[in-house]
Amino acid sequence: MELVPIDHGLCLPEILDDPYFEWLHWPQSAVPFSESEVEFIAALDPLQDADILRTELPSLRESAIRILVLCTTFLKQAVAAGLCLADIGDMMTREFSTLEEGPSVLEILCQQAEESMNRSATLASSDEDDAVDEDSSRDVGKEIQFEMECDDDDDDDFTENCIGEVLDIPLLLQRKACEHRLDSLREDDTEEDYDDGDSDDDDREETKIGGITKSVSFSAADFNYESAGSGCKSISFKDFTEEEWAVFLKKFEQLLPEAFEVRKSTGLRQRLGTSCKF
Repeated sequence: MELVPIDHGLCLPEILDDPYFEWLHWPQSAVPFSESEVEFIAALDPLQDADILRTELPSLRESAIRILVLCTTFLKQAVAAGLCLADIGDMMTREFSTLEEGPSVLEILCQQAEESMNRSATLASSDEDDAVDEDSSRDVGKEIQFEMECDDDDDDDFTENCIGEVLDIPLLLQRKACEHRLDSLREDDTEEDYDDGDSDDDDREETKIGGITKSVSFSAADFNYESAGSGCKSISFKDFTEEEWAVFLKKFEQLLPEAFEVRKSTGLRQRLGTSCKF
């Protein structure tokens, strides 16, 4: 069987807008997919299709190609999970309640996937900062230890010089003078150690403050869902880098199985227009 594509004037959208499916409430949309339809959908390769579009239609923007990849991935996994066409269309359509318009299930999944992607990126960045701080603390510790060893050597030399300088006085006075000087040295060492401890505490406090500031400054992705009367803003993936897009798709696919299980357990919810009988 050879499939001939229908030319709609290259109307592949660049944003994930709210679609309008006339067939959504038709009785035949609730009929399960046939075996041949399931096999055809399972054979779809959105990444290969995207490469073909980039080659054959270079003027087509990347944001539109990404919408195709996203929706094809959503379709493939939905059919594999056993959903019918009405279920899939319903999950792609926004919710209406009186005058309010809420995001569709597909839009919510996209939001959750981007939030998960941003959290992973933030945790990775935080781990790198912690590793750098740990290396810096280790280097500072080695410098302090080296300085303390040098101070100990200087103290020994000073003690020998002190004994040599007081050889002309009686032995009792010589011992008292050296002991007094050694006590002074011990007090100086104690004060230096105390100062070093304060410095380390200050460094740790600065590290903590930096971490808190970074954590507070982070905010998850926000699609700016507007309140009643103004509707929901459409989602676009044009600002994603290639690496971000790959991570987003991975996170998105991980969320799909649970969403489809919830859909199958709740069944097709009644929407506007379903009161009509065919």
